[in-house]
Amino acid sequence: MGEIGIDISHYIPKSISKYLDENFDIVATLCDNAHETCPAFTGFLDHQIHHGFIDPADATGSEEEIIEIYRQVRDKIQVWVKELIEKY
Repeated sequence: MGEIGIDISHYIPKSISKYLDENFDIVATLCDNAHETCPAFTGFLDHQIHHGFIDPADATGSEEEIIEIYRQVRDKIQVWVKELIEKY
C-alpha cells in the first residue's frame, strides 16, 4: 500500500461488534473466505455487498511472486472502489 502512497502501518484488525451501533452507507466483504466465514454485520447500513477477490495471503511462490499477487489484488480493489464511488 505504501507503493501507492497509503500508509496502513498503524492499522490493526478490529472486531465487527465494535461498530454495531454505528450507521454505514456500505459494508463490503472482499474475499470469498470472508464472505463465507465472517459474521454477518447486523448494524445499521444501507447496502451490504460482496466482491470475491482472491486472498493474497494464500499466495505461494517466491517472495517476488507473492508480492506481485498482493499488488494485483490491491490494484483490482482500487478499481472496484472507484466504481463503487461512481455507483453510490
